[in-house]
Amino acid sequence: MDKRGKKINSPNELEEDFSDGVTVIDFIELLLDSRIKTKYSKQPKNKINKIENCSIALNFLKDNGVQQKMLTISPEDLVDKNLKFILGFLWMLFRKFRINKNIAGAEDRSTEENLLKWVREITQGYAGVKITDFSHSFNDGLAFLAMVNKFDPSLFNYNEYMEENSSVENIEAAFELAEKSLGVPKLLDVNELANGTIDERSIVLYVSLFFHAFVSQEEKRRLEVSAFFF
Repeated sequence: MDKRGKKINSPNELEEDFSDGVTVIDFIELLLDSRIKTKYSKQPKNKINKIENCSIALNFLKDNGVQQKMLTISPEDLVDKNLKFILGFLWMLFRKFRINKNIAGAEDRSTEENLLKWVREITQGYAGVKITDFSHSFNDGLAFLAMVNKFDPSLFNYNEYMEENSSVENIEAAFELAEKSLGVPKLLDVNELANGTIDERSIVLYVSLFFHAFVSQEEKRRLEVSAFFF
């Protein structure tokens, strides 16, 4: 437990969260910035419901340009918590929905380098945040808190969180705020991130969801401005 009484994430959170299909659907909707029209069970009661949810998520990807040969995971793999297949599935999605086209000068760098560049830019000026890589720059939770605060400064006072909480508490708070305010589902294990034992690819995937949330927010703002003038 942290000091707010919240339970710290278990080591199997990623595969556990993806096993009912609901988080998979949330993840894909955020990635594609599109809602799944097919009705699904938001509180699945049994394995059949969970498999149906996962099938709906994978079919939605196919309908949006992901070829069958790229989907090397099955609904059963998700429900049965096959972590190797889940990480491969997420990495495929990250490579498929690249972020380069949204960042100036991106053609000269890799996708991961562009993502780091973007994080550096939006967290500039936040005390304690220094983005150099995906191995160590996110372990204290401050970068995630800074991104959430940049998205909506009214949510919390960044400096107070930084000064009053431990790394684990910062990470947990950032994950909760990101899920509630940006729609970014919790994909990482708090303790593994804090102690630096987490798979680097998982961090890249999670940070990419922040990027997509910001892009979606900016697009909505542009549409609102266009509607106002026309």
